[in-house]
Amino acid sequence: MEKIFTIKSNSTFTRMYRSKSSPQGTVVVYVRRNPNLKKAHIGITASKKQGGAVERNRVRRIIREAYRTLVLEGTGINDMPYYFVFVARTKCFSKNIRMQNVYNDMKRALVELGILGNTK
Repeated sequence: MEKIFTIKSNSTFTRMYRSKSSPQGTVVVYVRRNPNLKKAHIGITASKKQGGAVERNRVRRIIREAYRTLVLEGTGINDMPYYFVFVARTKCFSKNIRMQNVYNDMKRALVELGILGNTK
């Protein structure tokens, strides 16, 4: 299992919100290239307005697992020098949302942003 690096500084998150984005049904994906990185770094946010701590943690686990599935699929996304920020939308907080829904939206957003090739 490859290590997934995370974004921890608030200034990086703030910078990311001004970069290229792709809104989907369950997540908004922000992408920024950073040639100083060797591996991808990800950040996940879930607003307090959407739910309590339990709901936010569940959503973050689902988004993290969707990203991990992309990595394990052999897309090579984790070896790219990019920052990725995934912002959970209201639909993501629904009780009947599944990882597969988030995975499909995430993949569609990355294809739209030109990060991944148009693969099925």
